[in-house]
Amino acid sequence: VYPWQRRGYATELLRQALGKCRDLGIERALLTVAPDNVASLAVVQRNGGVADGVNPEGELRFWVDMPGAG
Repeated sequence: VYPWQRRGYATELLRQALGKCRDLGIERALLTVAPDNVASLAVVQRNGGVADGVNPEGELRFWVDMPGAG
C-alpha cells in the first residue's frame, strides 16, 4: 500500500474531471474499468457510475450522467 492510497485522491480527481466535462457541455461520460480493479470500481461508483455491461475487451462499462451540462 502506497502512502497516497485510500485517502480519496482518485475519487476527488475523477469528481473534478467530470466537473470539467460538464463545464464543456458533455452530458454523459463513459468509463471503463478492469473487472479485477476493485479500487477503481469503487471510485467510479462513488462518482455516480451506472453499470452498462462489458466492452469487447472485457472491461466493465459505466456511464456517468452530468446534470446541468449543455
